[in-house]
Amino acid sequence: MDGVREYVISATLTGTSATVTSIDVVIGELHAIFLDYVGVPATTVVTFTDSYGRTIFTAPAGNTDVTYYPRPVEHDLVGAAQTSRTKIGLASYLTMAVTLSGAGTVVARVQVVR
Repeated sequence: MDGVREYVISATLTGTSATVTSIDVVIGELHAIFLDYVGVPATTVVTFTDSYGRTIFTAPAGNTDVTYYPRPVEHDLVGAAQTSRTKIGLASYLTMAVTLSGAGTVVARVQVVR
């Protein structure tokens, strides 16, 4: 295990939406996503997807800096939802889509444990 690694994804908007993909492949278990909103309206929604098209996390409408710790519910071997939660494993580029926004900047600091 290499510890925690942070990937920064930044989107500067001049209109209502923007999509940005990470420069590096994000490898590890997703620990946290810190969103820093600069000048965008409270209607701003941020969605993260991986290279395979899976939605990793969607931050609800807002514009207050916040840290999220996404943990999906686990499933058993036949697909039944359990009560426990787990970290999301990543080994792909991460795309951040900013929608329902306006001029401003959204910076995501994505932390993974390797």
